[in-house]
Amino acid sequence: MLYLIIAAAAILLDQISKHYLTLLVKDGSVRLIPGIIRLVYVENTGAAFSMFSSMRWALVATSIVAIAGILAILFRFSRHFGKPACYALSLVLGGAVGNLIDRVLFGYVADFFEFEFVRFAVFNVADIFITVGGIAFIIFYLLHPTGDASKKKATAGEAPDAVTVTEGLAQETIESPEDGAAENRIASESGAPENIAVSESGETENPALPNSDMAENTAAPEHGAPDLQTEPDNDAED
Repeated sequence: MLYLIIAAAAILLDQISKHYLTLLVKDGSVRLIPGIIRLVYVENTGAAFSMFSSMRWALVATSIVAIAGILAILFRFSRHFGKPACYALSLVLGGAVGNLIDRVLFGYVADFFEFEFVRFAVFNVADIFITVGGIAFIIFYLLHPTGDASKKKATAGEAPDAVTVTEGLAQETIESPEDGAAENRIASESGAPENIAVSESGETENPALPNSDMAENTAAPEHGAPDLQTEPDNDAED
């Protein structure tokens, strides 16, 4: 969306400048910076330096194809060029559309700026956007990492995170056995007194059982002994 905003701003500035500069210098010229640049009015029916002057619709078709290519780059392949390069290309888009509007509506493009110190093509604001944006696009594109370079950069950026995660997992793995060992030791220590208490209580209770049984066993023969002794006496009397 920002690409279209930049292009729309460039188109608006181009059309406003053409309207007011036409009113200012249509009947003459004005020295904007003496010895360097002046304002004139030229109706250019061709391309730069008035080339292809008699090929209006061919230039229109060429402009449309160029605009379609720029839109494809901005909205389909922008990741391959980087945002700065695409911002610059938005200026080219605005300038191309601005000149296309004039060529379709009037059959020519109005140019105003002319250098005085060198013979050069007369140009307008749209041409400035196209030239500056095109140069900036090339520079930013050359500086933008693409292909394997961008992948290596992304991999290098992700590596520290992977190392951090691995270290964190290793630390948790090391700490977990210690915590488990501590819990086992605590459980063992807490369970030991109970076992000892049970054992002690068992030792105190169990000895009582044999004593009582022995007492009963000793008591039983004592009661049974007289009966065994009395029976032979009766037999003797008989």
